[in-house]
Amino acid sequence: MSHWVIDVLLLLATPAVALAVRIESVSFSPEQQILLIKYTLGALGIRLVANWRAGAYTALWHYASALDVSRLLTAVLVSSALCLLHGGFVVRYIPPQGFRLPLAVIFIDCALAATAVIAPRLWRRLALGTLRTEAESTSRVLVVGAGRLGQLMLQDLRTARTGLFPVGFVDDDVTKHGRSLSGVPVLGSVNELSSLIAAHRADLVIIAIRNPNGALVRRVLDASSAAGIQTKLVPAPSEVAAGTKVVQALRTVDIDDLLRRPRVEGDLAAVHGLISGKTVMVTGAGGSIGSELARQCASCGPAWLVLVDHNEDGMYHIQRQLVAKYPELNVVAIVADIRDAALIRASLHGHVPDVVYHAAAYKHVPLMEQNPVAALVNNVGGTLELLRLCEAMGVGRVVIISSDKAVHPSSVMGATKRLTELLMWQRAGKSKTVYSAVRFGNVLGSRGSVVPLFLEQIQTQRRITVTHPEMTRFFMATSEAVELVLQASVLSTGGELFVLNMGNPIKIVDLARDLVRLSGMTPDDDVQIVFTGTRPGEKMHEALIADSEALEPTSHPSVNVVRVTGTAVADADALAELERRLEAEQVDGELLTLLHRVIPELGPLA
Repeated sequence: MSHWVIDVLLLLATPAVALAVRIESVSFSPEQQILLIKYTLGALGIRLVANWRAGAYTALWHYASALDVSRLLTAVLVSSALCLLHGGFVVRYIPPQGFRLPLAVIFIDCALAATAVIAPRLWRRLALGTLRTEAESTSRVLVVGAGRLGQLMLQDLRTARTGLFPVGFVDDDVTKHGRSLSGVPVLGSVNELSSLIAAHRADLVIIAIRNPNGALVRRVLDASSAAGIQTKLVPAPSEVAAGTKVVQALRTVDIDDLLRRPRVEGDLAAVHGLISGKTVMVTGAGGSIGSELARQCASCGPAWLVLVDHNEDGMYHIQRQLVAKYPELNVVAIVADIRDAALIRASLHGHVPDVVYHAAAYKHVPLMEQNPVAALVNNVGGTLELLRLCEAMGVGRVVIISSDKAVHPSSVMGATKRLTELLMWQRAGKSKTVYSAVRFGNVLGSRGSVVPLFLEQIQTQRRITVTHPEMTRFFMATSEAVELVLQASVLSTGGELFVLNMGNPIKIVDLARDLVRLSGMTPDDDVQIVFTGTRPGEKMHEALIADSEALEPTSHPSVNVVRVTGTAVADADALAELERRLEAEQVDGELLTLLHRVIPELGPLA
């Protein structure tokens, strides 16, 4: 039976019940019957209109929110005030005139009518939803986060057939302890999670906090892993597809969550101002950093987005993603080697880029140790060709992606990245193109990085190979690194080498153990960790700045700029000769000799 029919039937009855209560009799005089009919018809119309305007007949009351309830209460109050005027003054002037309904009857009727309107709607939401959840539940859940997202989680747990029953909230806000959220108690803090899991026989822990930082996620995961139960995360409502319940979007914790730092909001308007309506080009767009750069640039509304990569498969995937998500965006996909400036220029069809993000490079350290000339030709020669092309076309801004391996490089790959920084400094201020570079450490999940390698080893071999138990690296989520690159590009006025705040370095072996736990296994029992020794070109520990450098803050707390305190180029003549040979395509062993002269940290040429 619809709520409209129920309202009509109940609201027709409440005035009669109110009059019977007032006169303590169900026998009404002819005058009282006439008066009751006049009042009832008017009051019924007032209340139905008020309820309709409040959305009482369109809301899904089984999933009622606080907003739905507040609108209904407002409708009840407004309609009660109007019924008071109707019964106390208007009714006596409706023929036959001369009779007025006692105010006590009207007040009793308003109370009964409010109950009649509210109770049927909230009965299933407040009573049946909770009872059904308790009856059907098979897993007991502790929810971390007694806030808005936790409330949404609780609402879904109570109204959807999830088989999950919330036994309590956990929150570090001590002012919430001992209180309850929608009838579910806030039991304690995250530090008490281990004992709370045992005391309440929890089978699952759900983190319901918007953008939780990695330290919190790790604390929760450690407690739940020690108890042998799973931890899941509630995504932010903006990340949940329309029509999907929050509980249906629950996901397992991944390595990004463990390393995530508290989000720092930058000047998003400035980033949009740099990109919106402009022509933006991304090199290496088929790779991990390049594809994320393409996605985030696309979200800023460029007029044209030019993607360049010689990796056909990677280009196919990122182009398909962008076209599907931004059908109005003009995407130009150029499958070309970064050194082929003529092909790239011809493929631009006259669209001169306003901003170029240069992410194309060979990045795998051991592989580049075996192919040092290829690393030089691609990373340095390709960058030189791109810079010449940008200057010839009058590109407004070029941002070069660098690496922490450029600091006191011990590998050919790191040395080539250091050379691209030197080239940026060398050319800055000599044309109208604004140059800058951004240096940061490892990004999680990039192709060929340790995370996908470890996950593959966990699933296929039940063993992980780690080079050394003390080896550390800086890690950052790809999306976070790219967002900061965009922020840095806005800050540039020319010639800056920016360094991102990477947090503290992390032991590779700790990362491996985290991945084992996230896979639902126990390190050293289910999955063995084997140490294989360092490989050629690898350092035990990376650094973000060299001895001859110092960091200065910028207006963004997660982006710093390098101030050079010593000599930047050890052998300028060798650098000039290296450039000349690369431009002339003189690919021979002399390139490596020159590389070692320019980057003395590499040591003597073997």
